[in-house]
Amino acid sequence: MDLNLNNPVHDLKGFNNIADSKHIFISHLQNNLKVSNHVASYWYSFSHIMPSLLIQASNNIDVFHQRETLITIAKEERGDVDGVPHFEMFANACKEIGIFPKILELDILEELMLFAMRSDNHKTLGLCFGLEVIANENIQYLFQNLSNDLLEEKTLSASDFFKIHRMNEDTHIELNFRNYKRYCLTLEDQSCFMIGFEYALDFWKNFWSQACAVELEYNELIS
Repeated sequence: MDLNLNNPVHDLKGFNNIADSKHIFISHLQNNLKVSNHVASYWYSFSHIMPSLLIQASNNIDVFHQRETLITIAKEERGDVDGVPHFEMFANACKEIGIFPKILELDILEELMLFAMRSDNHKTLGLCFGLEVIANENIQYLFQNLSNDLLEEKTLSASDFFKIHRMNEDTHIELNFRNYKRYCLTLEDQSCFMIGFEYALDFWKNFWSQACAVELEYNELIS
């Protein structure tokens, strides 16, 4: 979707339409342990850097009230609210179904951190909103790629990680959208915001493409 900055987006539906136009979610390979393990390690690695990324992003914003949303979410991610960092919570959920994710050194995550470090103000707000705007879809897609049967679906659904994220994501999206409405008032503000927003969506498309890119032998497929 080509953006017309003379006619900026004014509502959440418009941002969702932009996300939909990216075709972020590829067809996932269900019922395969190799894919599940690969996806789990990618998400674990992403979740591990999220508190640092959000704190870095908040430090790049000049006005404290603009930083509050990012700081709030960072505190949740690092476990200040729930008592357990969310990356550990995710690993615990995976272990319940026999998956043991590992921290991977991924270029895509290094590039994301560099973008966050080099951004400021409205571009940073756009980046963080883009990372959140499809949070519900991300969690569902993650769930689908981890679970290989009905028992695993039930186990994951009962985990703290999936219960908390299925409950909190709408609030995070709304908080980030509110930042856009409050602080991106000029066309220049909105233009910078959209640079960060588009980068985040492209990040997600590349992230899922890489996370699900597993070469399979015929005998590895689970009937």
